[in-house]
Amino acid sequence: MSTIPASNPTSIDDRRRDLAIVAARSARSNTPTHLVLLGGLAVAGALLYLVIAWRGYAAAAEKLASEQRTAGLVVEAAGRLRALAAAEAAQGSGPRLVEGGQRIYGRIEQAGVEAGLRDRVPVPTSTRSDKVQGTDILRVIRDYDIRDPNLGAIIAWLSRACEAVPGLEVYSMTVRPEAQAWNVKIRFTRLERAEGS
Repeated sequence: MSTIPASNPTSIDDRRRDLAIVAARSARSNTPTHLVLLGGLAVAGALLYLVIAWRGYAAAAEKLASEQRTAGLVVEAAGRLRALAAAEAAQGSGPRLVEGGQRIYGRIEQAGVEAGLRDRVPVPTSTRSDKVQGTDILRVIRDYDIRDPNLGAIIAWLSRACEAVPGLEVYSMTVRPEAQAWNVKIRFTRLERAEGS
C-alpha cells in the first residue's frame, strides 16, 4: 500500500482535482457528441420532410377526390343527355325553345301561386343558353331572385316548379336572411332542343 506524506494535504486535493479534470476530458473525448448532434439533425430533417410530404399527399388526395366527384357528375349528366337524346329520337319530339319561353314561365309562375308565395314570381333576372357540344341540344339557364317572408313557401315553389316543367332542375341556390324576408337566388337549368332542329 502506498502512503502519501501527510505533511502536504493541499497537494492531495490538487492531485484529486487534476485527476478529475483528466477523467472528465477523457470521458468527453470518448463521447462523440458531434455524431449524436448530426444524427439528431438528420432525424429532425427527415421528420420535416415527412410533414411536408404528408401535406402534399393530403392536398393531392383531396384534389383527386374532388376530380372523381366531378367526373361522376359529368358521367351522370352525359347519361341523362344520352337518355334525352334517345327519348327524343324515339318520339320525334322534345322540348323546343319555341315551346319553352312563355309556357315555361307560366308554369313556374303558377307553381309559385300554388306554393303560397306572397308576391307573384317575377321574370328571370337573366336567361342564357349554351349549346351542348356536338348536339342540337341547348342547356338553358334561368336565374331568379325571390323575396318572401316564408322560406318554406320558397322551397315548396322550387319543388312544384321542377314537377310542373319536365327536365327543369335547380342548379344552385343561395339563401340570405333579410330584416323582413328571405332573399333566395335560384338558378334553374333545363336541356332543350334548339329551335329549327
